[in-house]
Amino acid sequence: MKKLFTILFAAILFANFAHAQCSVDTNLKAAGFKPDTIPHATELAAYSQVIQFKFPTDTNIFSQKVTFDSLTIKAIDSLPKSITWQCGKASCTYMGGENGCLTLSGTPPNGSAGKYKMIITVTAHFPLPSPFGYKHQDFTNNWNFYVDGGNAIFEPAFTNHLIASPNPFDQQVALDINSLNTEKSRLQIYDIQGKEVYNINIQLAQGNNKYIIDTKTWNSGLYIIKTNGAFAGKIVKM
Repeated sequence: MKKLFTILFAAILFANFAHAQCSVDTNLKAAGFKPDTIPHATELAAYSQVIQFKFPTDTNIFSQKVTFDSLTIKAIDSLPKSITWQCGKASCTYMGGENGCLTLSGTPPNGSAGKYKMIITVTAHFPLPSPFGYKHQDFTNNWNFYVDGGNAIFEPAFTNHLIASPNPFDQQVALDINSLNTEKSRLQIYDIQGKEVYNINIQLAQGNNKYIIDTKTWNSGLYIIKTNGAFAGKIVKM
């Protein structure tokens, strides 16, 4: 009996852990999904992105205000290959006005690079009796989801060209910046939550410039590179 109890407890613990992969941002006050733009994924690189949301408390149907009983994330369609989704709650059902989160994760395979139209379908449940006999209604939210090719070659918005290697990286990452001009620049790197992990002013010479960055203390995950405030690419730590 003790062994059976241990197995059941472990199963319950695992099930709870499996649905606790994201932390809800209770500071999100306006109804909607965040972020507005989803960071790119890369072929053969592990990807994980948390989407925060707050559901509305009501809607208008034929100019009449109708309160939601609850809302359920029914489906997320048109995701790239090998990218899956998981709600913070096992049921994916939330009360009207409640905050929640979901996680997109996976490793896009070779040949999956491209633009995808990700569609989140939410089913709103109405309390009974409700106007017009509505029991539930589906709403959709659309995003562009991009998967980049596996080569770590990035093209900034300006004249410089940046190559990061290796990608994915571990203890350190090397940045090769080819500049058309001799100029001052600022190199910044952010984690997927928007926290700045690296910031340095650099002097670029005309031609190739190399910078070695120590990343031993960085957490695993996706990082965004910016030069002079413009998006320059992304790198992934194993």
